Amino acid sequence: MKATQAIRFTVLRRSAAVLALSGGALCAPSAQAALIAIDDFESYTAGTSLSGLNGGSGWAGAWTGASQASVQTITLVDPNGIVSGGTQALRFDFAGGASVDATNIASRTFASQSNTIYMGYQVRVGSFENDDFLIMQASNGATGNTQSAVGSGVRNATNNPFFVRVGDSGNVADTANSAVLVPDNTDFLVVAKYSKDGGSLTYNRADLYVNPVNLIEPGVPAVSVIGADPTVANISMLTARMLANNTGTLGDTAFIDSIRIATTYAEALTGTPAPGPTIQTLTAVADAHVQSGPTATTDDQNFGLQTVLQVKNAAVGQENFNRKTWIAFDTTSAQLGEVDEAALKLTISGSGGSEPAPADNWTFSVFGLRDDFVPAGAELDENWLETTITWNNAPGNAGLGPDVDLADVFGGAALDTFTILGTGATGDMIVLDDPAILNFLKTDTDGRVTFIVVRSTQEFGSNSVIHQFASIQSTSGTGPQLILTTNFVIPEPSVALLGLMGMSALGLRRRRSA
Repeated sequence: MKATQAIRFTVLRRSAAVLALSGGALCAPSAQAALIAIDDFESYTAGTSLSGLNGGSGWAGAWTGASQASVQTITLVDPNGIVSGGTQALRFDFAGGASVDATNIASRTFASQSNTIYMGYQVRVGSFENDDFLIMQASNGATGNTQSAVGSGVRNATNNPFFVRVGDSGNVADTANSAVLVPDNTDFLVVAKYSKDGGSLTYNRADLYVNPVNLIEPGVPAVSVIGADPTVANISMLTARMLANNTGTLGDTAFIDSIRIATTYAEALTGTPAPGPTIQTLTAVADAHVQSGPTATTDDQNFGLQTVLQVKNAAVGQENFNRKTWIAFDTTSAQLGEVDEAALKLTISGSGGSEPAPADNWTFSVFGLRDDFVPAGAELDENWLETTITWNNAPGNAGLGPDVDLADVFGGAALDTFTILGTGATGDMIVLDDPAILNFLKTDTDGRVTFIVVRSTQEFGSNSVIHQFASIQSTSGTGPQLILTTNFVIPEPSVALLGLMGMSALGLRRRRSA
């Protein structure tokens, strides 16, 4: 469901993962993750030149590039099996006998980005000598050895290490070599991360992860660099640059495949948008307020079929007119053990008092009834019905005032509190998401949970202030709801760093050709 119009809140959310409210429904937050662009080169005819090809998805235009870039039949293999290289890849091919600096051997544009992006790709190089290199740059249109770019690749240094760069090659401190070396004709899967570190307004940081073992971003990259100079504020183009310093007859080749540009690490690996959170909305199965009274008749009166739920903490001497609310939810359809966030939603439904409430903040508390509480005397158990609950038999009720029996409620304390200015406005929503609510739900063992709502603020003088919330019988407002959010979960990290260390420790020596 997509939020179409924000509406007014009476109580501010405390959760970092704010849910949007619209039209009385609770919706998923705007997606922060996004797969920006992808190309696996499988849709092209093998042997064709890259320039002008327009396959893949998410790009703003076709490929442009030099004649040395073409699509070839070849399979690049991800060492850890996360990515399938298919049967085709992009090939950069330079004949021997000449030195060529192809500053824009291949490039393609995508929607402009200003936040952190991840660029995943497979790579294989062949016959690279010490002066050869390949860099995959991200810029806002600049090509070549430019300050307005960030990049990663295989560098012209001893034994060909992976490297990252911020800006051009003019500042040695803006380039960093990894300990992971690239022998000839060996396949790698890498993810480059470009970000604005330390509040920078430009992309001043580049990180590189080599041969990921799962979809979780490692805490430590294979190599990282933070640039000293400003670079580029927006990124909208991928450019490949390759230097082939061929003094002999042997040429240089490089293969690139499975290009994924995304806003998350996992999407840059898989090329598949990460699932968003799953949100389940439960409507109360029973709700009612109860009222104390001057006679046993009032104490035993049932209000379960009314369209409002009333809450009142009467003035001194008026204790016989207190009101509290009970709300029950059936949770048998919910996987509470997997839920990451929970929120209780109430909708204000006017005032039931004879006088308008003073323009003050009125404070309320919400309690959760324990599964294992023991009913006392005529008290109902947790399976109370809205057609039989009264002041005298409500589970967890205590005394004539606003109190509840703390021995009967979860943790012996309120799960959450909120305030309303005056009586609030009809239609305003109260959304309660304190972590204690989630903790309470996770203790549920019988598929039913009960919340109790009381008002802490007491009337004074001759005020008769009754706060009201829409019940499930209401035809003009949304009754109580329980919103359960399960976020996308990816595998736990396992041996990512060990894998990187192992790769470095192999001490592979690249083959040299005469």
